Order: sequence, then C-alpha cells, then structure tokens
Amino acid sequence: MTMEKPEQFQYQAKARFRGNKMGFITVEMLVALSLLVVSLTSLTILGFGSQSLTVDSYTNDEALQMAILQLENARKTAKTNFESITATSTTNGIYSSQLSVENFDCLKHVSSQVTWNRNNRPQTTKLETYISNPPEAFRFGGDCRIGFPNTWLNPGTYDSIDISPGGNNGTDLDLQRVNGVRYIFLSSVHSTSSSPDLWIFDFTQLNNPTLVNSIDTGSGVNALDAAKVGDNYYIFAAQEDENKQLQIIDVTNPASPVVVAEKKLEGIGNPDPEGQSITFYNNRVYIGTRATNGDEFQIYDVSTPSNPTLLGKISVNQDVRDIEIRNELISGGTRTIAYLGLSSTGSDPELRILDVTNTSNITTLTSLNLVGNEPVNAISLSGNKMFFGRDGHNTNPEIYAYDITNPTSPTLLGTAQTNLGTQNGITNILVLRDLLFVGTNDPNQEFQVWGVANPSTMVQYSSFNFSQETTGLDYIDDLIVISAKSNDSLRIIYDQDNPPQ
Repeated sequence: MTMEKPEQFQYQAKARFRGNKMGFITVEMLVALSLLVVSLTSLTILGFGSQSLTVDSYTNDEALQMAILQLENARKTAKTNFESITATSTTNGIYSSQLSVENFDCLKHVSSQVTWNRNNRPQTTKLETYISNPPEAFRFGGDCRIGFPNTWLNPGTYDSIDISPGGNNGTDLDLQRVNGVRYIFLSSVHSTSSSPDLWIFDFTQLNNPTLVNSIDTGSGVNALDAAKVGDNYYIFAAQEDENKQLQIIDVTNPASPVVVAEKKLEGIGNPDPEGQSITFYNNRVYIGTRATNGDEFQIYDVSTPSNPTLLGKISVNQDVRDIEIRNELISGGTRTIAYLGLSSTGSDPELRILDVTNTSNITTLTSLNLVGNEPVNAISLSGNKMFFGRDGHNTNPEIYAYDITNPTSPTLLGTAQTNLGTQNGITNILVLRDLLFVGTNDPNQEFQVWGVANPSTMVQYSSFNFSQETTGLDYIDDLIVISAKSNDSLRIIYDQDNPPQ
C-alpha cells in the first residue's frame, strides 16, 4: 500500500488491530507512524471481566492510568535510546504490569498490560501501539520490511515474467517504492556479457508487472540492493566483472537508469574475485566476493554515490554468500554488527558475526562452525532472532534459528530438516513475525512457508512448485516476489486463501 499522508497511515495502523496487514514501509510512512505514539486515541484498549463498573470503577481507572504511564515511559525512552525498549514485568500492590515488545527493523509493537484480581475475579487492561524509529528507516535507505502476513497455507502464482534473450538467468531482486510508485529491480547473468542484466518493472499491477527498462551493465549482476540516498534512489550491485565488482546505478527515474560509479575492489586478486553479495545500510555498502586472494568482505562509504570510498576490509578466506547489517545494543552502547553467511571447507565457520562499528578495525565477535560442510546461503533477522538456511543434507538440518540478544554469544533456539536432499538446498529466506518464507533449488518445492512462532518446533505450512530454482526473494503487501534461474525469471506468489485486494 502507498501512504502519502500521515492521517492515511494512522488509519491503516489502527486497522492492524482488526486483522489488517502491512508489508513494506518507507521512511515517510515511519515518520507518519510516529504520530501514533503521542496520541493515546490511537491505542487499542482491551477489557476483560464481568465486574460491576460501579464497584470497580476506581481500580479500573487506576489500572488504565498505569498502563498508559507504562506506554508513555516506553515512548520517552525511545526518544533517547530506541533499542533499550525491552519487555518488563513489575508488581505494585494488587496490580501486575507487563510491557511486551515485538521488534521489527524500524519499529516496535508495544503492548502494555495491567492485571489484577478483585474478589477472585481476574481483570485485565491492555493498550497497544507502535513506536517507530525513523532514523533506522533512513539507515536502510527507506527499505524497511515489516509484515503481518496471513496464514499462507495455500500459495498460488500469477503469470511468470519472461526476460530475453534465452539463457538469461535471474540472480536477485529487490522491491522499492520510488517517488511513491512500487518497482521491482531484477538482476541477471547471461553467457553473452552484452545482454541486459538489470531489469526494472513497474509493480503497480499485482498480476502484471510492466517492464520499464532493461540495461546492460557489464558481465552480469549477481546481487543487488535498492536504497534511497538523499533525494535520489540507487541500485547497489555486486558485479560478475572482476574489474568493477561494485557498481552504482541511479534509478531516480526508473525509465532512464544511469550508471554513476564503478569500483574495482581493493586488495583482492585471482582466482574468482567477482562480487557475490551486497547490502546497503546507513550510507555504507557492505559487499562480499567469492573466496579469493585478499579481502572478501569490504565496506564502502556511499554517502556520495558517484564516489564510493573504501572504509575497511577483512579476509575471511571463504565465499561471502549473504550479508545482514544492523545496529545492536551491546554493554550499553550501540554497535554496528555484520552477519556473514559463508561457504565451508570443513574446519571453517559457516557463519561469522563481526563488529564493524570501527571500519578500520573490523573484529570478529564470534563464529559458528556447524555440523557438516554445507554453506550458509541466506540470513534473515527479526528482532532478537536470526534465521539462516544451508544447502541440503540427508540428516543435517537446513534451517537454523538463534537468539542474538547478545551477538557475542548467540544461543540456538531450534533447527528444521527440510528433506531437500544432498543435491538441493536453501537459497533465500525471509522471516516476518511468525512466518519464514524460504526459497530453494529443489525441483519440486522451490518455495516453502514455515511457521516459526516457536523456533524449537518449526513447522512447514506449505510449498509451491515452479520450473526453476529460486535465486532471490522479497515481500511486499502480503505478496512474495521471486527471481528464478530461468527465462521466466520473475514470479509473483500470493496466499490463495487471502488474495491481495
């Protein structure tokens, strides 16, 4: 959905409590959402019990005031340290107060509940709201993904989108609203380097994305991330070309994209120094290459996109398959943490967690050397949880969930075996609340949906079969958009039991 005015988004946020959903949120939406925090009229008030209002009016009013005060204190805390808003539980006389917090990339869902017992009758007052974090939205370049997806027990698909010439394989995609219009940015690689490898689709129509333009940027694009820097929109691309692994394309006018910068990564050499993964965060680009001689993980300042500047780099001696970046609160201070999914040769860790706050002194907080030699291909973060997916194995799990409340010492929450077999594996994952969307290269279930409300007992809800393996996956407005390794490189999947309106 596209929200242009604060009052429009305020209505939608209220509707959330009636079962409505959101899927993609921009900086402008979050700024509007912050209006909800200061107005208690937007709160949902839930009252339970059959007490007499005459007898219990005083305790009801007192409990309500306590719940309001608890939310107001959370709001005040957010102004100085957003990440420090955490769940609390206190007791005051006959009242028990609980503050529950559900974390997203750019906002928190906060519930304030007060319970008490009156003449053996349990009573509850509950208030709910959202506290937004506009600065974090800007750090993501307006590309914050939150969602309230439906059950996804019966996925279906709209028509797939073909790209040409034949043999042009989709490699990745990203969704972004540019000047209020929803777009799909698709990357591809073709054996002929002069073929188009960046495709831009107007995604206004759910079942009929319209090709706006396609351009040839070089040898091919293996991964991309779309973000807003200043007033303009850019694609940050990890190139197949070993002489310009980092490429930046201005897509402020999607019909006329312009390459504004190309950068050969510093301090790497043969073999296979091509770009493989890339992520934008806080005016910096984090890019990974295949295992090569030199530093496979590098950080560039892109506050001036036409002039990317190296800030730091580190050798990991492995393929950097995926990168996730976020600010974390560690020992009372905010640190920037990088989560790297890596290839494996046996003794090497498949996942590494780095402190990249000081880019000139990147340090390893911890690493995970998992059972088996299967690489970690995809990572997704939600609140204090990290999910990641690996290549298939006959006995080893492919899905892992960890508590990363303390990134220096992640705690295993659960694993799941997908039965993909040794020839297949997980290529993409995205966690949204209690659902985990999974892309695979399995020929019979390239798309899966898992319930992860309890990570210790993850349950597969559904799967969907199409012609080729998933190479990229993104979510918007209860739709999943997938890139695939085939000419039919773009596919839109939806929940048939709750079709988009």
